[in-house]
Amino acid sequence: ACILLNKHPDVRIVRVYSTIIEEQKFPGLNAIPLLQKRRVSFRNEENYGAVLEDHSLHFKIRDRSSELIEVKEFIEHEDLLSEANLRHLQDEENYIKIGEVRKIYSNKKAKAESAILKRAQVIFCTCSEAGS
Repeated sequence: ACILLNKHPDVRIVRVYSTIIEEQKFPGLNAIPLLQKRRVSFRNEENYGAVLEDHSLHFKIRDRSSELIEVKEFIEHEDLLSEANLRHLQDEENYIKIGEVRKIYSNKKAKAESAILKRAQVIFCTCSEAGS
């Protein structure tokens, strides 16, 4: 990826990292005790440089300067998800189910990822996520 960027700096690349790498930087729903589906244990699966950070999918879906509607919607939704906000929603008459929160989050995330991947000219993926 670095070689390609050095030769062609204007190429639109996206680097897809494993879920473990993504959760190290952005724990997402697993950071909220009420929504934890599993216990996350982080290990340094791969040492990746800051050079590719701006090109990684998990950073691109959180890029506040993005013009993509799907990315803006995901960021807005992720901002709303905090433990305090979820506890407040659970206390209200409009009780929300944890499964619904997870489903909406996953749906918005998938749409943002899909929009970014569709615009990419080159996609790098060397992890198990390549098959999913």
